[in-house]
Amino acid sequence: MPGDLKPEHLAQLLFTALQDDKPDQWHLPVPTDETFAFLGQLLTETKDLQALATMQRWVTGADTNTNHMILRYALTQLAGDEHQAPQLRGINLAGQNLDDLQIHDCDLTGADFTGASMCNIIINNCNLENAVFDGTDLSFSFILSSQCAGTRFDNASLRGATVRRTDLSQSTFTAADTQGLWVIGCMHVPESLTLLPGVVQAPDPLAESPPSLTIVGHAGWVGSVAWSPDGRRLDAATGRITNTFPEPTVWVTSVAWSPDGTRLASSGDSTIRLWETTGRLTNTLHGHTTAVNSVAWSPNGRLASASSDGTIRLWDAITGHLEARSECLPAWPTPDATNAISWDANDNCIWASPNAWRFLAIAVPGDATTPPHTLPAEYCGPLPTDAPMPGGD
Repeated sequence: MPGDLKPEHLAQLLFTALQDDKPDQWHLPVPTDETFAFLGQLLTETKDLQALATMQRWVTGADTNTNHMILRYALTQLAGDEHQAPQLRGINLAGQNLDDLQIHDCDLTGADFTGASMCNIIINNCNLENAVFDGTDLSFSFILSSQCAGTRFDNASLRGATVRRTDLSQSTFTAADTQGLWVIGCMHVPESLTLLPGVVQAPDPLAESPPSLTIVGHAGWVGSVAWSPDGRRLDAATGRITNTFPEPTVWVTSVAWSPDGTRLASSGDSTIRLWETTGRLTNTLHGHTTAVNSVAWSPNGRLASASSDGTIRLWDAITGHLEARSECLPAWPTPDATNAISWDANDNCIWASPNAWRFLAIAVPGDATTPPHTLPAEYCGPLPTDAPMPGGD
């Protein structure tokens, strides 16, 4: 059975079917990318141009099940260094399940996706001119930086989808479900689309525009910037450097001003350094075991830090004493993802977040009656008066 074959053996089976011009032998459960990589290797090593020509003919002549396999193979090849892949113009994928697929840098001009399931799909930098998505389920999909001139989305579901930086000239959306559809920074948006219920049209917030001022002076990457409370340093009007601090670490990962604008905190290694605005180092806070990724002052002048050691720590910025230490909860699989930290406006809690901005923990500094403690990571509501206290530090 094909499902029991090793990737290299299944690739040989698919290659033989190409040589024998038997597209029905590609009617298999979608194999792994490794299998398609082996198939590409066979086509490269054998220099069998006839087999590749046969695959190209199948694109418009074979059934949709075979074409689904060809699409998956082509995407694997396009992601690698060597391209032994057919052109996908006019490919027929009607009714296929393409959920969660990522399609980048493909020419899908005239492709037929009628009735296909394409939920959560990402289509990026593709040519979809005159493609057909009639009755296609594109719920929560992303169409990014693509060409959709003359593309049909009639009776398609675009619920929760995002179309961004895409040319929509002469595209049609007759009877499409557009609840929650975001159309961001697109060109030639048909008026008929803007009138459909649930469509949100907006300019692209990341559209390129010339900077009002470019400040130069660093010799390497800039890892963090921060406005002083008075908005003047760096001198934002002229770009003039007002001071340079001799940070001894290789990288500066975070910098933060104290609320009164008289001090700066910086991080780069496992320490936090405190500076006067003159550039004089006043204190170095030790305690983290690996790199400190973020520092933040509370509105009343206390200092917090987040580190790749999986902890967030609260400091007395005057004495440099550690006030509280909070481990990331063991339920989180990647405690080293404590990358950002900030205080709320009420000066009573800290939110630390990983790469995806999901809350890792909320550390409560405590007061005269309540010791410092950490709320569960799942807790994201108002600060309760009877917050639970997990075990540990």
